Amino acid sequence: MYLLQQAINLDPGYAYSHALIAWCYIWHRANAWKRDEDQDIHGIEHADRALMLAPDDPEVLCIAAGVRAYIARDLATASDLMQRSLAVNPNSALALAMHGWIRTWLGDHTVALDSFMRAKRLSPLDPVTWFFDAGVGNALMNLKRYREALDALARAMRANPEWTAGHRQVAVCAAYLAQFDVAREAIDRILMGDTAMSVSRWRRLCPIQHPETLEHFLQGLALAGLPE
Repeated sequence: MYLLQQAINLDPGYAYSHALIAWCYIWHRANAWKRDEDQDIHGIEHADRALMLAPDDPEVLCIAAGVRAYIARDLATASDLMQRSLAVNPNSALALAMHGWIRTWLGDHTVALDSFMRAKRLSPLDPVTWFFDAGVGNALMNLKRYREALDALARAMRANPEWTAGHRQVAVCAAYLAQFDVAREAIDRILMGDTAMSVSRWRRLCPIQHPETLEHFLQGLALAGLPE
């Protein structure tokens, strides 16, 4: 983020620098990295600034949608921004993937799965293909197709083994399959990154707003051994 801030210092009107800083804050939340109380505010401010500077840029709209969904937990606004992004560029793999995440947080898991699969088909060699595979795994997990979900998540975690959100999904799938050794290993990886993580804390942080989806996920984490 230091280099992005330097870019903004040189050109305060460069929308994409603001958007990318906001994107970094999404990953801080997703990975439960060390955070201060102002990080969420900064992420939202940079996303809003990017939108003001480039209200019709599809990548800015996509990232702003992610910030609204994951940080502000405002899925209604996120959905609107995402539709605007896809209306401008319906062939953006990243936007399709973000659309998939937003739909699954709203409980539309079949729609989400289709979006993730379209992203994979559009950009099979994308540098963030792991993000698409993780989305496939997440949608399959919520459809209770746990074995298929673990296969997709395994691909994602091989490409990005430090992604804490992926370990959460692996833990849930493995727990529901009674693969408690796998589930416990995933929980251990989560707690290595944040020793204070718990089911109740993740309830406060996670963007899921569909009640059944949220309870299914939290119960899986508890079953996997994450402290209450």
